[in-house]
Amino acid sequence: MPRSRVQSERVFSQLGKLVVRWNDLELQLRRLLFSLCDDWVTAAIFSVEMNMHAFLNALRIVAKEYDAHVEKLNRLIRQAAGTPHDLVSEHVHCVADCADALRLYRNYYAHGITSPREGEPFTVGGINARGRLTTYDQLLTAAEMRKITVLIGRTVRYAQAVERCIAANEHPSRARPTWPEKLPVPDKLKKPRSNLLDRIPLL
Repeated sequence: MPRSRVQSERVFSQLGKLVVRWNDLELQLRRLLFSLCDDWVTAAIFSVEMNMHAFLNALRIVAKEYDAHVEKLNRLIRQAAGTPHDLVSEHVHCVADCADALRLYRNYYAHGITSPREGEPFTVGGINARGRLTTYDQLLTAAEMRKITVLIGRTVRYAQAVERCIAANEHPSRARPTWPEKLPVPDKLKKPRSNLLDRIPLL
């Protein structure tokens, strides 16, 4: 098989893995939201059509409101010499922040990649009109996407652990949950932008 064909297959394969892993993360984020809500059906109805940016903001707010309720409940529990519930928003916000950063990479790769000409490398690019009319274009490799796929997988596992702790937190009569170590938020995506009109010479 020609080398260019092998490289193409690797890029397509890794892009597919990235998209599937991202779908895993979206599913886990919804499970996390439902774990914070008394009525998960209503939560599903209101959140199912949200884009991911809006969904993550909603997740952060729900976690804060969950903690506000827990703090009130804990005051009563302490008066009865019981075991208070843990607050959860610190970990839920960490999940949301990681997902928000990875969302930009997923969109960048999934929406910016196009098939190259024969013998040419893959690139990811597009056009943007926020502030100024800009374009971006850079080389894309399977290795770069693999790094993001790994980070998405780590976030999925972290979110799963947080969900389990929230479930245990609902029943303080059981062993107190052991919360996972918080993940570092991935670096913000930086696109190599250039102003389109600046490249057009004046007549």
